[in-house]
Amino acid sequence: MCLIAEIQTERQRVMLLDTSKSPVETIRAGGRYDFIVEHDVKELGAHTLVCTALYSDGEGDRKYLPQFFKFIVANPLSVRTKVRVFKDLTFLEACIENHTKSNLFMDQVEFQPAQHWSATLLTADMHPMQKKNISNTEYKQPVLIKSGGGIYNFLYQLKLSTQESTQLKVEGSNILGKLQITWRTNLGEPGRLQTQQILGSPVARKEIDLQVVKIPQAIILHKPFE
Repeated sequence: MCLIAEIQTERQRVMLLDTSKSPVETIRAGGRYDFIVEHDVKELGAHTLVCTALYSDGEGDRKYLPQFFKFIVANPLSVRTKVRVFKDLTFLEACIENHTKSNLFMDQVEFQPAQHWSATLLTADMHPMQKKNISNTEYKQPVLIKSGGGIYNFLYQLKLSTQESTQLKVEGSNILGKLQITWRTNLGEPGRLQTQQILGSPVARKEIDLQVVKIPQAIILHKPFE
């Protein structure tokens, strides 16, 4: 007996199990064969798990038996962000909402700042003297976000590196970074989500102003002058 299991989506087909190289010898009448497959879900929408058995019956005839299991994949949580600028500081608020029927325990909510940026996670019990800028800001304590619409807010303080701020303003880039989130359910099932690049307020490109301060009394055409 040969067993094949695969996941089908609108974009791809992923093989999860294929025992053709080491087939199951036999399954007695009323018996069963159990196996476990894992798949890292990266697409939303309709999914189909296809389990197929290729076998020979007692009379030696080849049989083909497929089974189809359809399910819908939706976002377990949503992330909403707000960006506010105050002088040389940029504040990023990330609101995480749980859309599942199970409590979610946030193992990690990490903001990965873009180049030229540094980040600090702000918490209510943090003294200003304890703040420390680091390249990757992680919330290490597990955070409970309750099922059915529970939310939790994270606040990050972002600042441009002094040496690179001038160059960034000239280039006009407004990419701040992205969030890397990992969690577990009540039963310990893991999950992870990486957001797209989070954009801040566009950096204004200042126009260059030219003004004549002094010119010589005589200028020769097609020749430079000071």
